[in-house]
Amino acid sequence: MLAILTLVGLAVLFGYFVWPLPSPQEDGEFVDRPRFTPKASKSVDTGKGDEKAEAVVINLALKQVPGNVMSIVRNEFPGGKPSAAYRVTEADGTVHYTVTLTVKKTDYEITVSPDGVVLEMAKEIEFKNLPAAAKRLFAEKYPKSKVKEVAELTEPGVSGKKYHIEFEMNDGTPMEVVFDADGKLISEE
Repeated sequence: MLAILTLVGLAVLFGYFVWPLPSPQEDGEFVDRPRFTPKASKSVDTGKGDEKAEAVVINLALKQVPGNVMSIVRNEFPGGKPSAAYRVTEADGTVHYTVTLTVKKTDYEITVSPDGVVLEMAKEIEFKNLPAAAKRLFAEKYPKSKVKEVAELTEPGVSGKKYHIEFEMNDGTPMEVVFDADGKLISEE
Protein backbone atom coordinates (compact mmCIF):
# COMPACT_ATOMS: atom_id res chain seq x y z
CA MET A 1 0.00 0.00 0.00
CA LEU A 2 2.84 2.37 0.88
CA ALA A 3 4.47 1.67 -2.49
CA ILE A 4 1.27 2.61 -4.34
CA LEU A 5 0.89 5.83 -2.35
CA THR A 6 4.54 6.66 -3.06
CA LEU A 7 4.06 6.12 -6.80
CA VAL A 8 0.90 8.25 -6.81
CA GLY A 9 2.70 10.96 -4.84
CA LEU A 10 5.60 10.96 -7.31
CA ALA A 11 3.21 11.17 -10.25
CA VAL A 12 1.49 14.17 -8.66
CA LEU A 13 4.81 15.76 -7.73
CA PHE A 14 6.13 15.54 -11.29
CA GLY A 15 2.87 16.56 -12.92
CA TYR A 16 2.14 13.40 -14.88
CA PHE A 17 -1.64 13.50 -15.19
CA VAL A 18 -3.31 11.23 -17.70
CA TRP A 19 -6.54 12.36 -19.36
CA PRO A 20 -9.33 12.81 -18.29
CA LEU A 21 -7.97 14.87 -15.38
CA PRO A 22 -8.72 18.53 -16.12
CA SER A 23 -6.25 21.32 -16.75
CA PRO A 24 -7.10 24.76 -15.36
CA GLN A 25 -7.26 27.67 -17.78
CA GLU A 26 -6.67 31.33 -16.91
CA ASP A 27 -10.39 32.11 -16.91
CA GLY A 28 -11.11 29.33 -14.42
CA GLU A 29 -12.58 27.00 -17.07
CA PHE A 30 -11.41 23.41 -16.93
CA VAL A 31 -10.73 21.32 -20.00
CA ASP A 32 -9.74 17.69 -20.22
CA ARG A 33 -7.93 17.89 -23.57
CA PRO A 34 -6.92 20.41 -26.16
CA ARG A 35 -9.89 22.75 -26.67
CA PHE A 36 -10.28 23.37 -30.38
CA THR A 37 -8.89 20.37 -32.17
CA PRO A 38 -11.34 17.52 -32.73
CA LYS A 39 -11.34 14.94 -29.96
CA ALA A 40 -7.89 13.53 -29.56
CA SER A 41 -8.95 9.93 -29.86
CA LYS A 42 -9.28 7.36 -32.54
CA SER A 43 -11.06 4.06 -32.33
CA VAL A 44 -8.83 1.26 -33.51
CA ASP A 45 -9.81 -2.39 -33.70
CA THR A 46 -7.52 -4.15 -31.24
CA GLY A 47 -8.53 -7.58 -32.50
CA LYS A 48 -10.16 -8.35 -29.15
CA GLY A 49 -13.84 -8.15 -29.97
CA ASP A 50 -15.50 -4.85 -29.18
CA GLU A 51 -12.53 -3.31 -27.36
CA LYS A 52 -11.22 -0.12 -28.93
CA ALA A 53 -7.99 1.72 -28.24
CA GLU A 54 -8.10 5.48 -27.82
CA ALA A 55 -5.55 8.25 -27.63
CA VAL A 56 -3.87 9.11 -24.36
CA VAL A 57 -3.67 12.82 -23.57
CA ILE A 58 -1.20 13.91 -20.89
CA ASN A 59 -1.35 17.43 -19.46
CA LEU A 60 2.15 18.89 -19.39
CA ALA A 61 3.73 21.77 -17.58
CA LEU A 62 5.00 24.22 -20.22
CA LYS A 63 8.58 23.46 -19.18
CA GLN A 64 7.98 19.79 -20.09
CA VAL A 65 7.28 20.60 -23.75
CA PRO A 66 10.35 19.81 -25.89
CA GLY A 67 12.43 22.90 -26.71
CA ASN A 68 12.10 22.48 -30.47
CA VAL A 69 8.29 22.39 -30.15
CA MET A 70 8.23 25.55 -28.01
CA SER A 71 10.54 27.25 -30.53
CA ILE A 72 8.01 26.53 -33.27
CA VAL A 73 5.21 27.90 -31.08
CA ARG A 74 7.17 31.10 -30.40
CA ASN A 75 8.05 31.50 -34.10
CA GLU A 76 4.45 31.00 -35.24
CA PHE A 77 2.96 33.23 -32.53
CA PRO A 78 5.46 35.93 -31.49
CA GLY A 79 4.22 37.61 -28.35
CA GLY A 80 1.81 34.75 -27.61
CA LYS A 81 1.27 33.71 -24.00
CA PRO A 82 1.17 29.88 -23.66
CA SER A 83 -1.26 28.66 -21.01
CA ALA A 84 -1.50 24.87 -21.39
CA ALA A 85 0.26 22.00 -23.13
CA TYR A 86 -0.56 18.39 -23.91
CA ARG A 87 1.31 15.33 -25.16
CA VAL A 88 -1.04 13.20 -27.22
CA THR A 89 -0.32 9.60 -28.16
CA GLU A 90 -2.85 8.51 -30.75
CA ALA A 91 -4.20 4.96 -30.84
CA ASP A 92 -1.81 4.15 -33.68
CA GLY A 93 1.19 5.29 -31.60
CA THR A 94 1.64 8.67 -33.30
CA VAL A 95 2.75 11.36 -30.85
CA HIS A 96 2.20 15.11 -31.07
CA TYR A 97 2.15 18.13 -28.78
CA THR A 98 -0.61 20.72 -28.56
CA VAL A 99 0.02 24.09 -26.95
CA THR A 100 -2.80 26.50 -26.09
CA LEU A 101 -1.91 30.18 -26.11
CA THR A 102 -3.39 33.67 -26.25
CA VAL A 103 -2.38 36.39 -28.69
CA LYS A 104 -4.06 39.80 -28.35
CA LYS A 105 -7.05 38.36 -26.45
CA THR A 106 -7.63 35.57 -29.03
CA ASP A 107 -7.13 31.92 -28.08
CA TYR A 108 -5.13 29.61 -30.35
CA GLU A 109 -3.90 26.04 -30.33
CA ILE A 110 -0.96 24.78 -32.30
CA THR A 111 -0.27 21.09 -32.79
CA VAL A 112 3.32 20.12 -33.54
CA SER A 113 5.02 16.78 -34.16
CA PRO A 114 8.02 15.82 -31.98
CA ASP A 115 10.34 16.63 -34.91
CA GLY A 116 8.99 20.20 -35.15
CA VAL A 117 6.46 19.96 -38.00
CA VAL A 118 3.33 22.09 -37.53
CA LEU A 119 0.37 19.75 -38.04
CA GLU A 120 -2.52 22.12 -37.35
CA MET A 121 -3.36 25.55 -36.01
CA ALA A 122 -6.70 26.49 -34.48
CA LYS A 123 -8.02 30.00 -33.85
CA GLU A 124 -11.05 30.67 -31.66
CA ILE A 125 -13.74 32.55 -33.58
CA GLU A 126 -17.34 33.51 -33.00
CA PHE A 127 -20.16 31.49 -34.57
CA LYS A 128 -21.28 34.55 -36.53
CA ASN A 129 -17.88 34.55 -38.29
CA LEU A 130 -18.34 31.08 -39.79
CA PRO A 131 -18.73 30.94 -43.57
CA ALA A 132 -22.42 31.30 -44.55
CA ALA A 133 -22.62 27.76 -45.96
CA ALA A 134 -21.25 26.21 -42.75
CA LYS A 135 -23.62 28.27 -40.56
CA ARG A 136 -26.60 27.31 -42.73
CA LEU A 137 -25.84 23.58 -42.72
CA PHE A 138 -25.16 23.62 -38.99
CA ALA A 139 -28.49 25.36 -38.30
CA GLU A 140 -30.35 22.87 -40.52
CA LYS A 141 -28.67 19.76 -39.12
CA TYR A 142 -28.55 20.77 -35.44
CA PRO A 143 -31.52 23.06 -34.72
CA LYS A 144 -31.93 24.30 -31.15
CA SER A 145 -28.41 23.20 -30.21
CA LYS A 146 -26.27 25.34 -27.89
CA VAL A 147 -22.88 26.27 -29.37
CA LYS A 148 -20.03 26.17 -26.85
CA GLU A 149 -16.91 26.89 -28.95
CA VAL A 150 -16.00 27.52 -32.58
CA ALA A 151 -12.54 27.40 -34.11
CA GLU A 152 -11.04 27.97 -37.52
CA LEU A 153 -8.57 25.17 -38.36
CA THR A 154 -5.68 25.42 -40.79
CA GLU A 155 -3.17 22.79 -41.83
CA PRO A 156 0.09 23.90 -43.41
CA GLY A 157 0.28 22.78 -47.03
CA VAL A 158 -3.46 22.15 -47.26
CA SER A 159 -5.59 24.70 -49.06
CA GLY A 160 -8.79 25.87 -47.43
CA LYS A 161 -9.86 26.08 -43.84
CA LYS A 162 -12.00 23.84 -41.68
CA TYR A 163 -14.29 24.87 -38.88
CA HIS A 164 -14.66 22.96 -35.61
CA ILE A 165 -17.83 23.46 -33.57
CA GLU A 166 -18.42 22.10 -30.07
CA PHE A 167 -22.03 22.21 -28.95
CA GLU A 168 -24.78 20.54 -26.93
CA MET A 169 -27.81 18.95 -28.50
CA ASN A 170 -31.23 19.96 -27.22
CA ASP A 171 -31.13 16.99 -24.81
CA GLY A 172 -27.72 18.05 -23.40
CA THR A 173 -25.66 15.52 -25.36
CA PRO A 174 -22.22 17.00 -26.16
CA MET A 175 -21.28 16.95 -29.85
CA GLU A 176 -18.42 18.07 -32.08
CA VAL A 177 -18.47 18.60 -35.83
CA VAL A 178 -16.01 19.81 -38.44
CA PHE A 179 -17.18 21.58 -41.62
CA ASP A 180 -15.27 22.94 -44.57
CA ALA A 181 -15.84 26.48 -45.85
CA ASP A 182 -18.48 25.20 -48.32
CA GLY A 183 -20.54 23.69 -45.50
CA LYS A 184 -19.56 20.07 -46.21
CA LEU A 185 -19.63 17.98 -43.02
CA ILE A 186 -16.18 16.42 -42.56
CA SER A 187 -16.61 14.72 -39.19
CA GLU A 188 -19.15 14.31 -36.44
CA GLU A 189 -18.62 12.94 -32.92
